[in-house]
Amino acid sequence: MTLTRDAKLLLLASIISNVGNGIYTLAVGKLLYDQTGSALSFGIVIAFEYLMIFLSNFLAGPIVDRYANSRMLTLVDGCRAAFILALCLLVQDELPLVLVTLISFVIFIGKPFYRAAFFSIEPLVVPSEQLGKYHGFASSAFQTGQFIGIVLAGVLLTYFDPLLCLVLNGVSFAFSALIFCSISQVGETNCEVAQSQHWDNRLIADWRDAVKTLNSVPGLTLTIFASVGDYVLPSMINALLVVFVAQYFNGEAAALSLLDGAFALGALSAGLLAGHVVDRLGRSRSAGMGLFGQGLGFASIAFMAIPSNIVGMMFAIGAFNTISYTSLITHLQQNTDKSIRGRVSLFRNLFAVCVAGVTIPLLTYLSQSSLSWALLFAALVSCIFAVIAVLAVKKWNVELSYQS
Repeated sequence: MTLTRDAKLLLLASIISNVGNGIYTLAVGKLLYDQTGSALSFGIVIAFEYLMIFLSNFLAGPIVDRYANSRMLTLVDGCRAAFILALCLLVQDELPLVLVTLISFVIFIGKPFYRAAFFSIEPLVVPSEQLGKYHGFASSAFQTGQFIGIVLAGVLLTYFDPLLCLVLNGVSFAFSALIFCSISQVGETNCEVAQSQHWDNRLIADWRDAVKTLNSVPGLTLTIFASVGDYVLPSMINALLVVFVAQYFNGEAAALSLLDGAFALGALSAGLLAGHVVDRLGRSRSAGMGLFGQGLGFASIAFMAIPSNIVGMMFAIGAFNTISYTSLITHLQQNTDKSIRGRVSLFRNLFAVCVAGVTIPLLTYLSQSSLSWALLFAALVSCIFAVIAVLAVKKWNVELSYQS
């Protein structure tokens, strides 16, 4: 498949920014676990992330739908890079927990704007018939960045100061912003709300239009909800990684890279074939298979928690996650009007906040008493999402056929 220049730049930016994200995720997990001795603190940070996303969602959706997506992406990553690097310069010796919290806050605030703009710009630079294959490559690019970041994190956390992890995260945002500057200025607003209105009235009108669209297409609402499984399930893995390492890998920091790297490698490998799998099986079956497969992976670890099986199942969960993500995100982008794509993306975030706000704290609470029960709980959540995904895509396909 021949991708456009802008599509290739999107893939490159995804790789670079996720190198920093891979480093940051593991560094924060290790720092918090070392200081508190509990996975609960990391679970709280993940819940805090979803809270920040929830609060910034209400502004992000309409803003993204009104302005060029490439400019928005440049602005978000540029601001995050400047803030992180500036704060790191203030640190003298030991990395204070308050600094980690501040940097996390900035990263979390920017995520809704970044995700919405990225979701909106993809169908504008990739032809509709190539979106499925593109998302397979995009998932591989995402995981390539994560994988490189994970490998670097293992080395950095073992031999260097954790502050270097945060510096590299800021540098990755800076390079990503430069790449977005090179992308054509596409994704201008199609909103019909008068620009003379006050900003708060425009904000309310924009969200009212988006809600009306969801109410008129029930299949769309269910598909958006089903797609948040691809957000929540990796967050569950991140919340349990430090527990796996502490209980089954003698607390070795390098094991964090091994486990998260196995997930990334599985997702990267599946990304090369995901487009073909979705085309062959259909989006409904592919989504259900991907989500149900992740549930089987969690259950397998619960019943056979040995290092070799944990690594293998992390690979499998990463692969199945890519398949479900590719099928659902392609279905959403191809069948959603471009004037509300930013807000559709952020509805996903809002649904994810609601689900993660319940499941992540419960998961980490269960892990304090029994890691097996926590894993079985994650498996149950995966299977519920699988059922919803199958029903949602089928229902929306029926609605689309009626409209045509």
